[in-house]
Amino acid sequence: MRGNLTFNLGLRYEYVSPFTEINNRIVNLDAAPGFSAVVPVQPNQTGAFGGHFPATLLKPDRNNFAPRVGIAWKVKNKTVIRAGYGINYNTRAYQSIVQQLAFQPPFSFTETNIESPTTSLTLQNGFPAAPAGTITNNYGVDPNYRLGYVQIWNADLQQEITPTLLLNVSYNGTKGTRLDIVEAPDRTANGLLLANVQPFLFENSLGGSTAHSGTIRLRKRLQRGLAVSGSYTWSKAIDDASSIGDGSTLVAQDALNLSTERGLSSFDQRHRFTGDYTWELPLGHEKRWLSQKSALRDVFGDWQWTGDWTIASGTPFSTANRGRHHRRQPRQQRHASARRNGNSCRALESFDHGMVQSRGFCVNHRRIRSYAFRQRATQQHYWTRIACFRYGDDQVVPT
Repeated sequence: MRGNLTFNLGLRYEYVSPFTEINNRIVNLDAAPGFSAVVPVQPNQTGAFGGHFPATLLKPDRNNFAPRVGIAWKVKNKTVIRAGYGINYNTRAYQSIVQQLAFQPPFSFTETNIESPTTSLTLQNGFPAAPAGTITNNYGVDPNYRLGYVQIWNADLQQEITPTLLLNVSYNGTKGTRLDIVEAPDRTANGLLLANVQPFLFENSLGGSTAHSGTIRLRKRLQRGLAVSGSYTWSKAIDDASSIGDGSTLVAQDALNLSTERGLSSFDQRHRFTGDYTWELPLGHEKRWLSQKSALRDVFGDWQWTGDWTIASGTPFSTANRGRHHRRQPRQQRHASARRNGNSCRALESFDHGMVQSRGFCVNHRRIRSYAFRQRATQQHYWTRIACFRYGDDQVVPT
């Protein structure tokens, strides 16, 4: 538009069809409202609750328009402002979904058994015959599933302080929509909800996320053989699904109350500082010493010493102890796991896992902090030294 102002505009359209199977050997679950009942359904059949199912068992998603906008504005001779916005779709989600639907009865054998006072599971009889009429399908997908997408926007201010010293202040924001959530709608604290239906997982696209970050970066260009840069980033990410498809197996705590899933993302990292440097040793071609051709220059000339370091706060994490305990715990003390958000722990619903019992754990007060340092010297040969360690005063205690 003008000599100091540039716009980049674009629009991308992506259509990715759900998969079909050449012999129609894929199976979904047709669920009644509130999951009061489910029945298996095959391609081109009419379900008892959801109407007609296409050959893909999922309705196509055809409105995936992805705009792009970029702006660069040179405000002053040494000041530049850049900003951008774009949308990206998760076009790989159907690949993991069809893998689940392809391994379902009647084309595959599946069975999920939970030990109960009337059903004892042993190594000799781990898969007892299911009663006649029992639905053993273990996976279903919402037929109205839509591909998840993420909106990304950013702004950056660059200021040239000196000819070799640059300062950048930037902001980045993201918002995820229609992210994958996997539920276990037939499992409750008191056992299975549906009679003659074995436990199953159900995938939908009801998740969402937000993330914001700000970064300050100072960079000194190479001068007199030395270049240094450092950056600090503050960020916060919140979601109810820390992934965008790809077969995530994180199961929601309560299929009837997905709002309880909202919390800090599993990758949330509040503080992060990184730095790096490059030092050209004053030996070799056009350097102070050993500039003339010689055997010493071939060995000791033209070396660079580089290093980088990262200091960052930790990320939320879950701890679980899965295995058979010597002493059977009361039912109300057994938990599937615990999830930590901020400085608190949330125990999930209690279940009777039978032979394989699980107990919840909490982590006290602080996250683990991580540090990483790396040094490197290069010429014609490569040498590196890496040192990484973690420390923290967290303690793991049973709930």
